[in-house]
Amino acid sequence: MAPADSAALWRPRISVVVPVYNGGQTLGRCLDALIASLPPGGEIIVVDDGSTDDTASRVQERQGGPPLRLVRHPQNRGTSAARNSGWTASVAPLIAFVDADMVLRSGALSALVNVLERDPDLLGANGTLSLDLERDLDDPDAVTDFVNTSLHWQLSRHGDRVSSAFTAICVFRRDVLEQMGGWDERWFSRYADDVSTRFRLPPGALAQVADARGAHLKRVHLRGLLKHRFNVGYFFMSSVAANRGRAHRDNTVLDLRYPLNTAAAAATAGGLSLALVLGPLGLLVLPLGVLPVGVHVVANARFCRFVAQERGLGRAAQALPLSALEGYAYGAGMAAGAVALLRRRLGRGTAQEGDPRHQR
Repeated sequence: MAPADSAALWRPRISVVVPVYNGGQTLGRCLDALIASLPPGGEIIVVDDGSTDDTASRVQERQGGPPLRLVRHPQNRGTSAARNSGWTASVAPLIAFVDADMVLRSGALSALVNVLERDPDLLGANGTLSLDLERDLDDPDAVTDFVNTSLHWQLSRHGDRVSSAFTAICVFRRDVLEQMGGWDERWFSRYADDVSTRFRLPPGALAQVADARGAHLKRVHLRGLLKHRFNVGYFFMSSVAANRGRAHRDNTVLDLRYPLNTAAAAATAGGLSLALVLGPLGLLVLPLGVLPVGVHVVANARFCRFVAQERGLGRAAQALPLSALEGYAYGAGMAAGAVALLRRRLGRGTAQEGDPRHQR
């Protein structure tokens, strides 16, 4: 049989889809890690979502080794659309999704695949974030460290079976994606897919695999943290509306830290607003502000203890105010999402109104 015929008949065991938009700065390290640890029978599909930087050249200079393909969008269509273009370009029975700013640790993909092969009832599997940031980032700052540590904590609190995808590092069975109809391309946020799976998958459908770790290369500034949390809150409201009646009752909140932080922030903001409206009488309301502060401290006590153990007392001291700020951002995003939904119901807004595009 001719070599060309052999290539035509080759069917990958797993396809790793890497959606990227102007990610040339980190894509090279992401691909090098994937190529080094690609399971046997695997391929990599990079979807360039209308980038204007050197993203395409980062892929082309690495072609010639393990199967590596480039799919290009002529214009930016959003992360969900990029993920859809990647997995539909594949015929593999397993589809992995890895963000272009992630560096997977050795064996991460194999760990996810092995879990799915051992349990045919699982629909997919998630990885998690590595806490040894110093291996990949020189002197990670407080906000970057906080983002990685808090997400690692959140994922570990969910147990070994979850219903929400961690699309930065995850593997799905192909037939599951087909039944879902792929990812919802109405939203541009890279986080909308994570939120929507909570409403589209049954309880415990995904494995949470602690050994499948990756490092987040992106340095996160305070403005970026708040913008991200705002986006998550906004798209949570959109997902609630879009999936009304589809949520599984057993998909309960497993860690109350985020909702309690948001509630405490809302209570504080409401109390201050009421105090301003009441004028001098508002002084009688101000002492009530101590209550949400107390809720915030209690809600984050275990997390701060974890940060102290893993990252030191200094980082733990910074974690408490940063948790408060992200609570305000979540609340603001949810409020903005609720307003946008109300405007659409009243016929005064478009389907995409309020969509903070390109805020990734």
